[in-house]
Amino acid sequence: MYRQKITQRYKGFNLLGMFCSEASKSNNGRASGYFPEEDFKMISDFGFNFVRLPLSYRVWSTAENPFEIDEEKIKPLDDAVEYGKKYGIHVCICLHRIPGYCVNDDEPIPEPFDLFEDEEAQKAACFQWRFIAERYKGIDNEHLSFNLFNEPKWSLAEYKVNNVYNRLIREIRSISPDRTIVIDGMHNGSQVPLGFMHFGKENCIYSCRGYQPGSLTHYPLSWAIGNLKEPPKWPGAFQISGGNAIVWNRAKIDEYFDLWAAVSNVYDRGVICGELGCYNKTPHETVLAWYEDLLASLKEHNIGFAVWNFRGAFGVMDSEREDVIYEDYNGHKLDRKLMDLLQKY
Repeated sequence: MYRQKITQRYKGFNLLGMFCSEASKSNNGRASGYFPEEDFKMISDFGFNFVRLPLSYRVWSTAENPFEIDEEKIKPLDDAVEYGKKYGIHVCICLHRIPGYCVNDDEPIPEPFDLFEDEEAQKAACFQWRFIAERYKGIDNEHLSFNLFNEPKWSLAEYKVNNVYNRLIREIRSISPDRTIVIDGMHNGSQVPLGFMHFGKENCIYSCRGYQPGSLTHYPLSWAIGNLKEPPKWPGAFQISGGNAIVWNRAKIDEYFDLWAAVSNVYDRGVICGELGCYNKTPHETVLAWYEDLLASLKEHNIGFAVWNFRGAFGVMDSEREDVIYEDYNGHKLDRKLMDLLQKY
């Protein structure tokens, strides 16, 4: 079994306060643009040291004009960076929706151009990252890193993704030469991006995913897994790959993370699991059994993780599960059994 040896083993959560615009159907009527300080305090009090902030540029810009930024609307991000420093939590900024690309189809106005095909989209993406890099260039790497964009889809050609990554890295490095940069794997973050290893080991980290198998983690979301008639079980849940149903268990999870750790060893690159989690409709006992195997494997491979999310349907707090006896924690509903597992590993 291989162990990644380059990157500190961060452990924490994704926080979704600027995940989408107010117009997005994923927003559920909430105001966008917020990061409560209490979340950072609770995460720190529970013993975690990392948050990933998946952001949409639509919060402070528009699809019509991605070259214009409303600085008032980006101030919650300033707060989050400061909360991270205050509570000893590393903050990773990710452009989950970047001009020209998002893995989610949640906005009423689609992207007007294609990040991997159109020069204007790439210029806009560089403009957005240049703005962020300039704004936070005084924050050191101990407290801040940049995740270029979220989850290149399986259908994208690797060389086109490679070209965009390379351009964004050059843009950021021109302002912050030593900034730690996180690069998601191909196939929605799940596939080792061997074609990107030439970017060099200088503060580059590669990010995998912990959604294996999708029939368990995203049950019963038909857009992700098809229509299952029965809730999944663990071990033995399946994932479709190449038209085949692959059955998953602890050994299969070990095999997956061992590949990432092996590449980390060969290329001298850091690895983190930037997202993992399970939707609130999968039976809780199944979720706990799966988490036990997943987290144990991550620890054995020395790979850090960020749960999607902290509060919400995939989270450890206020998840609205119907099969959990929650513990009251600062006015929130805490899934204590899941929290105990996360703290254990």
